[in-house]
Amino acid sequence: MKELTVKRKGILTEEELKLWFLQQGYSVSVPIGDDDRYDFIVDFDGKLVKMQSKTSNLTRTVDCLNFACASIKYNSTGSHRTQYTKNDIDYFCTIHPENHQVYIVPVDICGNECNLRFNAPKSNNYKGVKMAQDYEGEKMIERILNS
Repeated sequence: MKELTVKRKGILTEEELKLWFLQQGYSVSVPIGDDDRYDFIVDFDGKLVKMQSKTSNLTRTVDCLNFACASIKYNSTGSHRTQYTKNDIDYFCTIHPENHQVYIVPVDICGNECNLRFNAPKSNNYKGVKMAQDYEGEKMIERILNS
């Protein structure tokens, strides 16, 4: 089998996420063209939420799911990294590459990247640690509906 390019992996992630939201019973809208900062909008019973899909990697050394929280554009002057803001999107969403659990993370708690931990760190320093279980898709939909 031919190895997937980064672009194709991103397309598959986005399509799987849109399908997941549809299976949950929510409408999904997609912008025309490729100029918007968000990938799609989910209609949560009248509340429209801008989503940016991200392909995740498992980081075994720290037992977490990792994804970039910025876009990179390439042109003749080089590469340009742009972080997402609340003006661009409401949430990042991603999928565990092995068990296909969906995670939804608010943009305003992310920096250049997001690490969702599966197990608590061994030290007592939990500042800034995001536990994956707190951002599972089903739980986050409840929070979005109640916000």
